[in-house]
Amino acid sequence: MSDIKTWIERCDEHPDHQSGMISEGMIRARMCEEIDDLRAEIERLRAENERLTRECAAEWEPIETAPRDGTTILVYFRRHGPMTVVASDQDDPDADWRPWYIDDHKHGPYVVRGYRQGDDTHWMPLPKPPKALEGKP
Repeated sequence: MSDIKTWIERCDEHPDHQSGMISEGMIRARMCEEIDDLRAEIERLRAENERLTRECAAEWEPIETAPRDGTTILVYFRRHGPMTVVASDQDDPDADWRPWYIDDHKHGPYVVRGYRQGDDTHWMPLPKPPKALEGKP
């Protein structure tokens, strides 16, 4: 986007403007286009800011709100330490209780050992991978 003041100065110096071929209406129309572009950019930046704020502000959520669709998440277990990367069981979506599984991408997924119902208290989504590794297996 060009600087509107600079654009107006160039128009004022342009021979067509001096001869009356570039009207004030044309200048106003160009300024309105620039303003619309700036408004659109502001809205895009606001949306990006909101997305990044949500992403950075990820907090522990009550376990009752955790996804149970196979999504890999972080779960806080009272007896296993502060965080364990787990994926929920997808076998029976109507079950009242299902164990959590760990998938080590080698031997898993397997049930979290020693888990007792109620040990899981909170969850949060996984962070995004480092930019250098995004899209790589």
